[in-house]
Amino acid sequence: MSQQLLHLVDDEGRPVQRAVEDAVTNAYRYVLAHNNHIDHALLANMAEHLALAVSRRIAEIHSIQQYALAAMIGKVHEWSRVHPVEFHLPSDQLERQAGAHPDSSFQRIEKKLLLDQMKADLTERDRHILMLIQQGVGDSKSIADALGITNDAAKKAIQRTKHKMMTILQQTSEPNLAIKMKVS
Repeated sequence: MSQQLLHLVDDEGRPVQRAVEDAVTNAYRYVLAHNNHIDHALLANMAEHLALAVSRRIAEIHSIQQYALAAMIGKVHEWSRVHPVEFHLPSDQLERQAGAHPDSSFQRIEKKLLLDQMKADLTERDRHILMLIQQGVGDSKSIADALGITNDAAKKAIQRTKHKMMTILQQTSEPNLAIKMKVS
């Protein structure tokens, strides 16, 4: 099915070169497998735009496979920054269906249990970053100072920690069990 969504053509509407098609298709399949929360048609559209861009600059690109994969992952990360994944706790849905307002104390307990579960699955460094974020010291400069790393490395570490947390949330037994979270 994923192959049928791709229509990889150049500026003149002709199919792109075989090397470009293979590279973009592989990159598309990779991001599709790792980002099942993003609509497949949207990913296919990103891949089509990527194929067009690669076909325009093919002479400048040394490794089409690496370029396509890096560019596709970059497109997905950029899209994820603009469109954060939103999850809801099951109790919220049940209470809203019953016409009630969710009890904030119960939500806090659920969130604490969920965060405790996540902490158990994270590395020591990720737990430290999560703890700093929870304490409101989640900006990259503060985390860089706390960890003794550069600001750019701290931004990447925060991004990876949030991505790991989102992965853990997606692997929970309840598909909608999670908290609103922005991965950037």
